[in-house]
Amino acid sequence: MAGHRSLERVLAASLLVASGCSFVVVRGPPAQRTPGLAPSCTSTPIAPVIDTGLAGLAVVGAVVAHRRLDEPAGGAFPNNDFLRMQRTFSIVGALLEVAAAGYGFVKTAQCRRARAPG
Repeated sequence: MAGHRSLERVLAASLLVASGCSFVVVRGPPAQRTPGLAPSCTSTPIAPVIDTGLAGLAVVGAVVAHRRLDEPAGGAFPNNDFLRMQRTFSIVGALLEVAAAGYGFVKTAQCRRARAPG
């Protein structure tokens, strides 16, 4: 039982590290800017688009795991604990990816507005 909990912790930590690239690479415009200079920030939404795609994959993983739970005897997985764990981690991952994508889209839009002439 202790090994099972350790595995869950390792998977949870891996999920947190692997998700949300927008939180890591997207920078919004600085609060204090020098007038006349374009701010140094992230204006292209590449990272949020990637986060959105990963969120979609996580949702697919959760749906597949959930559907396999309905198969007689778990289908290829007679121990349904794995499927439940996959479903849970996929849902958590999807939520983190959606949050990261939202953050990234907001910050890149702020950067584009800050760089716009006028």
